[in-house]
Amino acid sequence: MKQVFPDTSIKRLIKYAFVLTEEESMNRRFRKISAALVGACILTASVFSAYAAEAQVDIDITWEDMFGPQDGVLTVDEAAGEWSLFFANPYGEHTVSGVFAQDGTMECTNDNGEGQFLPMEAIAQVAEPEIRALLGGEEAPSPAGTTDINITWEDMFGPQDGVLTVDEAAGEWSLFFANPYGEHTVSGVFAQDGTMECTNDNGEGQFLPMEAIAQVAEPEIRALLTGEEAAAASDAVAEEAAAEEAADDFEDFTEIISWDVLDYPTVFEKLPDAYNTYDTEYKGSQIYIDYTTDVYEDGVTYDKFARVYLPYGYDPEDTETKYNVIYLQHGNSNTPSTFFDIVIPKANFVNLMDNLFDPEHGLMDPCIVVCPTYYLDIEKETVGVLDDQAIAGDGRYAGLPGNYYKEVIEDLIPAVESQLNVYCEDFSPEGIAATRDHRAWAGFSRGSVCTWYMFHNAFEYFRYWMPTSAQCMPDNVVLGDPNAQEWNDEAAYQYLKETIDANPELPFFIIAQSGGPEDAASMRVQMKYLIGKTDTFSYGMNPEENNFYYTCSDFTHDQLLMPYYFYTARNILFR
Repeated sequence: MKQVFPDTSIKRLIKYAFVLTEEESMNRRFRKISAALVGACILTASVFSAYAAEAQVDIDITWEDMFGPQDGVLTVDEAAGEWSLFFANPYGEHTVSGVFAQDGTMECTNDNGEGQFLPMEAIAQVAEPEIRALLGGEEAPSPAGTTDINITWEDMFGPQDGVLTVDEAAGEWSLFFANPYGEHTVSGVFAQDGTMECTNDNGEGQFLPMEAIAQVAEPEIRALLTGEEAAAASDAVAEEAAAEEAADDFEDFTEIISWDVLDYPTVFEKLPDAYNTYDTEYKGSQIYIDYTTDVYEDGVTYDKFARVYLPYGYDPEDTETKYNVIYLQHGNSNTPSTFFDIVIPKANFVNLMDNLFDPEHGLMDPCIVVCPTYYLDIEKETVGVLDDQAIAGDGRYAGLPGNYYKEVIEDLIPAVESQLNVYCEDFSPEGIAATRDHRAWAGFSRGSVCTWYMFHNAFEYFRYWMPTSAQCMPDNVVLGDPNAQEWNDEAAYQYLKETIDANPELPFFIIAQSGGPEDAASMRVQMKYLIGKTDTFSYGMNPEENNFYYTCSDFTHDQLLMPYYFYTARNILFR
């Protein structure tokens, strides 16, 4: 009978207790720490009670998910044929449970309604052999005729781990891993020299870094075929060394040219990696600004907040220095804190913004970045939400009118800009409209859809618009609604043109951007259509003569890369 005290799970639980924001009060801090420690004690007691339960065995298991190596306690009741698993991650604490067959295969019958965040395939991959071994009184075996190899590669999320299963006799391989886009099992065949071909990626190949995976997997397969140890991937080592050497290189800009989007090339100028990695001494600061809104016609007054980035040098006492403001809208299932509290190797949002405004390099004029949310009931430190459970006011939530634009004009802007050194001094709608030249609205993914929506509904309050990685969609259509398919590019054009024609005296500039071919493919088609409407749009990067520009990076769909898009917009915003 295998029994392991779940030390790593308790350590992880206590660790999360201390990941608190500076804005929390001491009382709240003590409550959170106390609750986590009590939870740890309860967990410890439950483990010791399991020692006395004849039919139950506790097994400490580890799997890979979007947060890296994840620990949990698997409790197996052999007599009842039941299992349960306790673990914690940044989305909370989870207990999932189910039944198992005599061959060890598991079925999850209760995931507390949070299954979309629980990597059950990855969990089962390590739990099923443990249950099978328990039933047979043996150590958990590897699948017959195959070899499992743990491999690690670099992708946009940093060091990524997976289990490579090689069937030497059949000449086949499969790889299981998980990342924030989900769980993936890719598979294919290999030649006798170890080179791999991917024949099945479950239709998600755009998110799977097959080139990076093959770079570390092929030497492992080749070593298995020859019976030798796999040699270090020299190319990967060389690339890593070069990256370290260039860590403070601020000069190596890259032009990404896309040839097949419009009828002529588009150019995206990519920042050097140093802007992401360099720890500048010229750091900005962050604050929360609270406000309330009652614009949603349901008789409820909602407590809301925005998280605000203030650039280096901002002095609240210096009322003579005025700052432009970018309102930055997050994507679906994310929150304002996603920008600030999640860091991936390719994008440390705060560090990127610090370096963009760094007076030593001077790429962008410092401005204030305000990150609000269309969600109506989330905590400030929340980095992600269950979208089908989160009430939203942007018209994408069934049963609530899309009055978010009213919230922005009537409540958000007055609350934010009345507390900051900005150009606006009169916070009535008329006063806000009078200072539109100093205000931009940007958004990513669902936030990009929100940007087009704000353009239509709040045009007179913002001069600059930066939709990123999503096309213009109709108002008040819940995401996934099949009726949205009736919307076409001509309808989108008319939706925008209606607003422009109603305000002929107001200048504007749309700088639309997206990533590689797999990111917002429909946006590429729509932008080409809109740019062809020369009676309304003048294409180019000169704000004095043009009002529309579109370009593409080579990025995947990730809002943390927004500072790179800001850099491309630097010659347009507030010019």
